[in-house]
Amino acid sequence: MTDPQFSLIDSITLRRSIMSFSGATQRAIRRWSATHEGRADVYNPGMVPVFSTSRRKKTDHLAGDKCGIHVTDTMIELSGSPSYSAGLRHNVFGIRDPQEAVLSHLVAASDAVGCDLLGDSSVWSMSRLDLTANFDMGSQEQARAALGALRLSNAPRRRQTSPTDEVLRWGSQQWQSGTAYVKGTDPVMKNYLRQNVITADFIAYALTLLRLELRLGRGFIARKEIVWDSVTEDTLSEIYNDYWSALIGGVEVMDMKDLFPALTNVAPTEGQARAALRTFLFINQYGESAAKEMMPKQTWSRHTKLLRAAGLSWTDIAVGQVTPLRRKAVVLGSPVTEFKRVA
Repeated sequence: MTDPQFSLIDSITLRRSIMSFSGATQRAIRRWSATHEGRADVYNPGMVPVFSTSRRKKTDHLAGDKCGIHVTDTMIELSGSPSYSAGLRHNVFGIRDPQEAVLSHLVAASDAVGCDLLGDSSVWSMSRLDLTANFDMGSQEQARAALGALRLSNAPRRRQTSPTDEVLRWGSQQWQSGTAYVKGTDPVMKNYLRQNVITADFIAYALTLLRLELRLGRGFIARKEIVWDSVTEDTLSEIYNDYWSALIGGVEVMDMKDLFPALTNVAPTEGQARAALRTFLFINQYGESAAKEMMPKQTWSRHTKLLRAAGLSWTDIAVGQVTPLRRKAVVLGSPVTEFKRVA
């Protein structure tokens, strides 16, 4: 996973103390809040504002093309997908640059509130940042098979939480959490189709995309001292790669015939490479649990360490077979160009 893996910033949440604004801007924000009864406004350039049904809008798969503004006595918060703030029709592809993402939010929110929220923009802090990539699996069947393989994963520090048939989740929302699903099954996609935002052909394409999302929560952002106006795409790529490499491996495509040569490159001796390969084949035949119980703990640890060093993921090891995730180049580069090309 040496190339940048995340394709876009799927969601971002910004916070700022109201007292940090000028007096005129503070009054404008409070007037806006009073007019809207403190509820979260949802906005998109060129669209009529709609109000959420709850006091504070949740940004999740059902958020659709909406971004939220939430005002309390002391704080203003902006949340949602910067792709929508920038006026894109969907977030299958979108903005990758963190500075561009934040400025898209601030410009759109300024228009919605009716005052300039960009002044001293460095004062804004992030409390959530979602990084996303699309993996083209070639077919709907292969996308679902890859999701099924990830469901069996048993990577250290990657405990699954409330998995369903359609969506897999790992981790803590306050720190790091991962989500995997087939993009075409996202309920929002059906809404797009009904609204003629996308075509049936686009849905068919999205059903081949395995989407891997990484949420960086407030605790992680604070611990890593991630600041929106100085963090780089390379840094975010490293964070994304580090999280998902445990589940999807260190190579984009590997075949069984490539495994032994890869093991000999990382094992101290050819004999240890053969022993690690035998363990992997044993897993394939009898299952991970049986294989683990049939050998000393130190041997299991040594062999799985070699398999990981050779480029396999914990998902590969859990199922005893190589599950390649082939990332399609269309998700890289300019999101606007690719949006036009695919849509």
